[in-house]
Amino acid sequence: MEVERLAKVGAQSLSLSGEELRKWIDETLKKDREEKEAEIERKKETNRLLNEEIHLREAQREADREAREAQREADREAADQKMLILEKEAELLRLRNAVPSNGEPSPRSEDRLGGARSAVGQAKAPKLPDFKEGRDDMESYLLRFERFASANCWPRENWAVHLSALLSGKALDTFSRLSEDESTDYDVVKRALLKRYNLTSEGFNLKFRSSRPELGERMSQFKTRLESYLDRWMELSERDLGSSEHWKDLMLYEQLLNSCGRDLRLS
Repeated sequence: MEVERLAKVGAQSLSLSGEELRKWIDETLKKDREEKEAEIERKKETNRLLNEEIHLREAQREADREAREAQREADREAADQKMLILEKEAELLRLRNAVPSNGEPSPRSEDRLGGARSAVGQAKAPKLPDFKEGRDDMESYLLRFERFASANCWPRENWAVHLSALLSGKALDTFSRLSEDESTDYDVVKRALLKRYNLTSEGFNLKFRSSRPELGERMSQFKTRLESYLDRWMELSERDLGSSEHWKDLMLYEQLLNSCGRDLRLS
């Protein structure tokens, strides 16, 4: 046994006996246990790091695969767009060459010419990606949509219809709950979506108060994120309350929200 071996070593090699021998044996056994436990922990940590590295490599390979697939899809869409443009431009050329001898195009030709021009313009415009639940931020997506719509000169009265075709999940459910008149008013649709995703003064207040640093987020990044929540909270509070820029009003409103239940806030 280990104790007997240590007792023999202690007595013969170290000339220990009695209480000193027992103390030395206990300390030696404790040290051996600690070293074994430390070795086990080192192996566990090594295995954990290896598994983590494997997962990271797999995630990187998956990300690379998705990036390649996305690039192939983008290339296919670009090729399709180019082909569509060529086809429409060929149709434009054919229609221009089909002008009667009197030099004036027929009404039918004029309509087809205008339609072809419109189709070419639409073909040259990039495709706006759909809103993806859990991936896209609603406020950022709406901002991108508005810039896209303005850049492509869409009539504002058509924005709500165009936006509805890009929605899915909770966003589409919110849109479908609006009345027919509301669903054609972009500003009404936008307010409903922002409220559904808690992108209101109350929502940004909650984000500002409850946010914590995310894994891997530096303090400067966390500060910037908090500052953006605070800016949006102040901006929306001023707009919602119609108040001045004084912090007193803002902090009073915050205290009211914190002191009242949700039912009372909505009353």
